[in-house]
Amino acid sequence: MSLMFLAALAAALPAASEESARRLDRLQVVANRIEQPVAEALAAVVVLDREAIERSQASDILELLRRLPGLDVARTGGSGQSTSLFVRGGNSNHVLVLIDGVRVASVNTGGFAWEQLALEEIERIEYLRGPRASHYGSDAIGGVLLITTRKGLKPTAALRAGRYGRGIVAAGLGLGDEEAGLRLSAGAETYDGFSAQNRQGFSFDPDRDGFEQKHLGARLGFALGAQNLEFSLRAARGDTEFDRGESEARQNHFAGKLEGSLSEGWTHGVSLAQARDSLFSEPSGSRFETRRAAFDWLHQVELGESAQLGLGLHWLRERGGQLRRDGSAVFAGRRERLGGSLALTGAIAPWRYEFSLRHEDSDGYGTHTTGQAALGYDFGSGRVYLSAGEGFRAPNFNELFSPGFSGLFAGNPALEPERSRSVELGVDAEVGAFDVGLRFHRSRLRDLIAFQGPNFQAVNIARAKTEGVELEASTTLADWRLSGRAQYLEAVDEATGLQLLRRARRQAGLGVERAFGAWSVGLDGQYIGRRRDFGGDLKSFALWEARAEWAIAEGYRLQAKLGNLFDREYTLARGFNTPGREWLIGLRYGGE
Repeated sequence: MSLMFLAALAAALPAASEESARRLDRLQVVANRIEQPVAEALAAVVVLDREAIERSQASDILELLRRLPGLDVARTGGSGQSTSLFVRGGNSNHVLVLIDGVRVASVNTGGFAWEQLALEEIERIEYLRGPRASHYGSDAIGGVLLITTRKGLKPTAALRAGRYGRGIVAAGLGLGDEEAGLRLSAGAETYDGFSAQNRQGFSFDPDRDGFEQKHLGARLGFALGAQNLEFSLRAARGDTEFDRGESEARQNHFAGKLEGSLSEGWTHGVSLAQARDSLFSEPSGSRFETRRAAFDWLHQVELGESAQLGLGLHWLRERGGQLRRDGSAVFAGRRERLGGSLALTGAIAPWRYEFSLRHEDSDGYGTHTTGQAALGYDFGSGRVYLSAGEGFRAPNFNELFSPGFSGLFAGNPALEPERSRSVELGVDAEVGAFDVGLRFHRSRLRDLIAFQGPNFQAVNIARAKTEGVELEASTTLADWRLSGRAQYLEAVDEATGLQLLRRARRQAGLGVERAFGAWSVGLDGQYIGRRRDFGGDLKSFALWEARAEWAIAEGYRLQAKLGNLFDREYTLARGFNTPGREWLIGLRYGGE
C-alpha cells in the first residue's frame, strides 16, 4: 500500500538523475561488461561524466554521490571522515566499487575508504543499481560503482578554497597524441574541519578534526595494430584526525588492459590489476593491510546483427589482515577464486533480452553459481523491462579471522557468503516535455552476517527484505533545465520488523540550472526523511545549495557555491557533527 501511495505522490514531483535521459542515450555503459548505449541496458543506470562532476561543484565525493537515486549516505563528521553508502537498502559492503577496473574495497572490512578518493581524480562514474553478481562476482548485491580516473591529453588545473580551512589544488598534463599518449596528474587537499563528534558521541573531544590528502595518477596508452594497450596507476595518501586519535591511509592501484579486434565480429579485452592498501590507526597501534591481484579475459562475439555473446575468464587472489606495531600478525587471511561467465544480449524488435551466468570456485567459500535475466519491450516513446538476478557477498577477513576484543565480537571461519535474490520492473519514457524513469524493486537477503550470541561472535543468522519505488524525471523549459528525483524504501530486518539503520524511507531531490551566455547558475535541494540509528531516530531534514559559474576567458572558469544555504542543523550519524553553511570558490582551467 505504501509503494502505491508513493508512486501516486511522486508523479506530482519533478525528479531526475544528474544527467537527462536524452543525453544518457548517447553514452556507452558497461552494465553487462560490454559497451552499449544506456537506452539498451535493461538496468537502472546513471552516468556522471567530467562535465557533470565539475558542473555540480561538489566539495567531496559524498556531496556528489548523495544526489544519486536509490542511495543513502552516512558520515561520521566532516570531509575526510569515514563514509558509508547504502544502495537500495543494502549494507555498505553490498556495493562493488571498481576504479579503472580494480576492486578497491578492503579485504578486512569489505568497504571502500571513500574519504581517500578526491573528486579531481575522477573522469567518469557509472552507477548501476541492482545485483550484478553474474557479471562481477562477490559484493555486487545492491549495485556497482564503476569509476574511471582522469583521461585526455589537454592540460587541466583547478584551485579551490572554502570554509573550514578547505584548500584544493590539482593539475594534469598530457604528452603525445591519440596513437600514443601519456597523462600525468597530481593533486592535494587540506581541510581543518570541525569536531567530528558532539556530546552524544562515545569519545567526544571538542577540537578540530582535519584531513589531508595527496594523490598522483598516470595513464599511458598506445595503439598496437588492431589492439589498444593501456596502463593506469593511482596512488593516494590520506591523514585523518578524529576525536581521540588519527589514522593514516595509503592506496596504490595499478591496472593494465589490452583490448581490440581479433577478427570480424570478435573483440576481446584482457586485464591485469593490483591493489595495495593499508590503514594505520593510532589509538590501537594496528595496521590493516589489503593485497589483491586480479586477471580478467573477456570476449564479445557478434551473433548476426542483433545479438552478442560474452564469455569471460576471471581469477582473483586476496590477502590481508591486521598487524601490530612490531609487524607481527594479529590475524591474516588469504584466498583465491577462479570463475567463468557467459552473457547473451540481443533484440528481436520490439523486444530486448539479457541472460547471464557466472560460476566460480573459491578456496575460501566453495563454489557459487549466480544468474540474471531481463526482458524489455520498446514502445513508441520509451521502454519497459523486467529483470531478476542473484547476488552474494563473501565474508570479509574481519568477520572470518578477527580475535575480537577480549573474546567479544570475534570472527568465525565457518561463515557462509551472504545471498540475495532481486526483481525489478522499470519504465523509461517521454511524457510530454519530460523524460521520466520509474522503477519498482524488491530484494530478499539471507544468511546475513551478524554478531550475536553470548560473546557476539559472527554468525549467519540475519535476514532482510527491501522494496521500493524510484522516480526520476527531467525537462527543459524556457532555457531552464529542471531535474529531480523521489523515492520510497522499505528496508526491514525480518527478525525485528524494524527499518534498517540509517536508511530513509522517503527521499526527494530537485535541481534547476540555466546558462546566460558566459554565466550559468544552479540551485539544488535534497530532502531526507527520518531514519533509525543507534540510540533513537534521526530527524528528517532538507538542504539547499546555490552555485554560479563564469567563463572569464577561453579555457578559464570561475566557480562559486554556497552549501547548506539556510545553515540547517542535521545529522547523518548519531553523535557526529555535520557542516553548517559552507562557501566554496574555485578557478578551473582546461577540461575535455
